[in-house]
Amino acid sequence: MKNILKTLILLAFAFSLPNQAAAQIKNVTRRTDAYDTITVTGFLNYPPVGYTEKTSRNDIDDYHTVFEGLLNEFSDATGKKIKYIYGKDYDYGELIRKVRGGQIDMALGVYHETKLYEGLELIYPSLINNPISIIMLPQNAGKIKNLSQLKTLKGAVSNREYLSDFVSEQMKEYNLQYFDEPEKMFEKLYTGEIDYVFASYFFGIVETSKLGLRDKLSFSKQVIWNMPLFLGISKLSPNRNYLAGKLTSYSEKPESKAKMENKLREMIMNFELKNRGVVPPPYTRNGE
Repeated sequence: MKNILKTLILLAFAFSLPNQAAAQIKNVTRRTDAYDTITVTGFLNYPPVGYTEKTSRNDIDDYHTVFEGLLNEFSDATGKKIKYIYGKDYDYGELIRKVRGGQIDMALGVYHETKLYEGLELIYPSLINNPISIIMLPQNAGKIKNLSQLKTLKGAVSNREYLSDFVSEQMKEYNLQYFDEPEKMFEKLYTGEIDYVFASYFFGIVETSKLGLRDKLSFSKQVIWNMPLFLGISKLSPNRNYLAGKLTSYSEKPESKAKMENKLREMIMNFELKNRGVVPPPYTRNGE
């Protein structure tokens, strides 16, 4: 009886081997294919590239980004869900470290050759640019004929700007003060304590609109430095190949760039309209 029982156990074990092997193969396949949810992170307070805004729905912060349309198209075409992961950890590099480590699939608005984003796979070509220009009082704007003149003047930059390493290095050649609050920075411009402000296209328009200064300041048409914005894929993400292939194919289409630029203009215009009628700070009275 014992021999018969041992024989049956051995047979059962032998027949179970193919099923165990199949289970292992299935597990490997599941971890190789793109998951159902793509995790994404980006700037927390840098509209329109990435920012949060409270809604009436339980006073929850919603995440918005100029890349939202692209991600929605990607989601509709692939059936993958997009999950935004955001917070103050971005400013300290923690969220980007998670992208680098594979815990988050992708970062939005990545600068090339910038230490913060080392180790990420950038999707080419870039779909939008973030140019740096000069903001001055209108009566002084015509006095600047070339960039070398700026080096003899006093300028300013906001600490809330996100700059590429190249632009940060170039700015060291100028006499600049750095401000945490845009309102204080523009007050210094009006009082004559600084002569100009270096600002990215996005930041300059959005922040001056919030202060009611959009139409009271001169924005240079000349681009001082350009900062292309890329999608950055984690090289350790299980979705890496899937995302890189799909997003590269999308980015290479001319109509994709046009869509992104239209979305950018739309969001900028909405910020201007939303803040139209804002009363400028009292310091503008002396500067006009």
